[in-house]
Amino acid sequence: MLDATAINQVLAETVPFNAHMGPVVESVSPQRVTVILPESPERLNHVGTTHAVAQFGLGEVTSGALTLAALWDLQ
Repeated sequence: MLDATAINQVLAETVPFNAHMGPVVESVSPQRVTVILPESPERLNHVGTTHAVAQFGLGEVTSGALTLAALWDLQ
């Protein structure tokens, strides 16, 4: 199984938008992945909360990280 550092590297190298968005995989297990999106003014909407696009992007990164963690050994 890949660790958080390896998953961060794979996601940044294979999905260019992830490198732009800046999500960070903090912890990994086959059943759970914790991903954070550091606060940044570029990720906020007009009322000062996290923009919906950033939230959905974070969900996509999380599902990709969980898939990598759970299935990497099957390569």
